[in-house]
Amino acid sequence: MNDVSEASLNHIRQLHAKLYEFYKAEQMTDVTITCAADSTPVRTHAFVCATSGYLADLLAGASGPPYVLALPSMGADRLRVLLDFLYSASLDPTISLTTYLQLASELKVPLLLEACQHALNQKIQTFGFNLESVDAGTTADDIRTIYAFILTYFSEGKLREQMINFFAAHPFAFTCRFFPPVPLPAFALAAECLRLIPVDVFTRLLEEGCLLMCDPEGVVSLGRQYGEQCSKYVLRYSLISSRTVTYEKFPAHSWKISGLRAYVALSWDNIRPLAGFDVTYENIWTGETQEVLWDVDRDAEQYTRQVLEYFSVPPGDVIEDMHIRHGWLIDQVTFVTRGGVHLGPCGLSMGGSVSELHMKDRSSSSTVPSPRYELLSRLDSSEDYSDDSDYEADSPQPVTSTGDLAQVAESKPEAPVLTALHGFCYSTIVSHGMKFWNSVKVCYSCIDPLVFRSKLPILPSSASMSDLHFSF
Repeated sequence: MNDVSEASLNHIRQLHAKLYEFYKAEQMTDVTITCAADSTPVRTHAFVCATSGYLADLLAGASGPPYVLALPSMGADRLRVLLDFLYSASLDPTISLTTYLQLASELKVPLLLEACQHALNQKIQTFGFNLESVDAGTTADDIRTIYAFILTYFSEGKLREQMINFFAAHPFAFTCRFFPPVPLPAFALAAECLRLIPVDVFTRLLEEGCLLMCDPEGVVSLGRQYGEQCSKYVLRYSLISSRTVTYEKFPAHSWKISGLRAYVALSWDNIRPLAGFDVTYENIWTGETQEVLWDVDRDAEQYTRQVLEYFSVPPGDVIEDMHIRHGWLIDQVTFVTRGGVHLGPCGLSMGGSVSELHMKDRSSSSTVPSPRYELLSRLDSSEDYSDDSDYEADSPQPVTSTGDLAQVAESKPEAPVLTALHGFCYSTIVSHGMKFWNSVKVCYSCIDPLVFRSKLPILPSSASMSDLHFSF
């Protein structure tokens, strides 16, 4: 810097210092701002207020000088924080950066946003991720707070981009696992920070290869939503339909499953898992049959298209139990009727976890754990696909896990009595060019015992009601 530039800079600094003195002494001011929050007047200079877009708009609509402005939603203390910065061009280290960011956003002060960005850069650069540092946890919490504020209130701009880049470089600053002890507020804040990263941004970071995926110990730590998106990226699948119900047009008091046509994959990762079913329903009064097709274009070359065989339920019989092998996909299913007939196996893969669904003996239902994803029975889903959440008679009831079965076994006698497998609720995905059922809910028809209470002095047992329902 030459002598002329240095002299000019010193002159500007002296002017700033003298103006700051005038402001503090309320001398030569030409603007009075009344803060409605506490009715306290603040006296300042118009050309300083003009650096705020919000205050400049108020000045343009006021008569003066002198000018009289009103801020209906701001206290005098907060306004003075802004004015102190505008006169001194420096941030007070005792005031949080989020306070300055909020003021810059509310009152449209570009100079303050630039100062916050510079201060944030310094804070990130001094955060060395030294896990043994006493101050590491405090600094991380401070950055998390700033991060959450920026991603919540800034939909675009350099600050938002800066924080997303910070997440890409140091995602484990938002997990809390490196900073013991972890108080509950800090844990909640870390979860909020993960939630604020948009899925499309996370996907872009994955595709660009600029996201740190594991710590030095090899542990991947991401939120559930990001884990699902990561699975889609790694396994290369896409969701076709989020909810398909097979029994929607076939009420349980008149229809039952009379057959299933199974489809298996030609080859998916060198195995042949089950892809889906066509379900045939039979009217128990008239004998009419109708088929619910899985997908109209399932025979296209790029999709699963091999028909294994058609499994017919014997006349007068119904499906009660299921033997399931499953992991990320459904490997194999075998159905068992009330008469003991085994329909299957459907699917030619022997991998995955093993789940047993026993309709009458719920206590014997079990699931053998597996390290693979258990998407057959999504535990994070809480939707009720029955027509009436109060257990309308004969409404199909979903069974999504063995935990649900155990709950039914321990329920009161008035609880609905399961009578037969009545259908499925599932999503359709495409992976490796083939379609598959996924996130499957197994749904049973049922009887409400209360409908018998007014007609029979003694209620029949659950097993008797279940057997009588389809005995025609």
